[in-house]
Amino acid sequence: MKKIYFLLFFTILLFQVACKKENRVCVKSDFIGEFVGQTVCKSELGATGAPVASVIRVSNGTAENELIITIDAFTIGVIIDGCNILGTDKNADVDVTFSGSLNGEKLKVKLEGIAFNTVLDCESEGEKN
Repeated sequence: MKKIYFLLFFTILLFQVACKKENRVCVKSDFIGEFVGQTVCKSELGATGAPVASVIRVSNGTAENELIITIDAFTIGVIIDGCNILGTDKNADVDVTFSGSLNGEKLKVKLEGIAFNTVLDCESEGEKN
């Protein structure tokens, strides 16, 4: 009887280990390309605007873990950290942050900050084209 319990316990343990979800590892080439989707922005008062069709273009940066992201008129260099990205642009007229993540073929990017005296709070989401 002890052998049956041991076998049952071992089988359950084996299934738990075998079915454990692995953490996805993203590499630079996973990000590069065009992601077609939409952008939604919020006003300064928090009202959500209508979704607008958009393309997130991601190209190779100069450093090993750097990418260049372009959404509409905004282009910024970001750093890859696993499947996440983060970048900032600060100068006299612009103080914005791009943050986001890649989940399979879907890229989500958040743009926050101030550009030319306009508050920005937008989220773009797209699927690799």
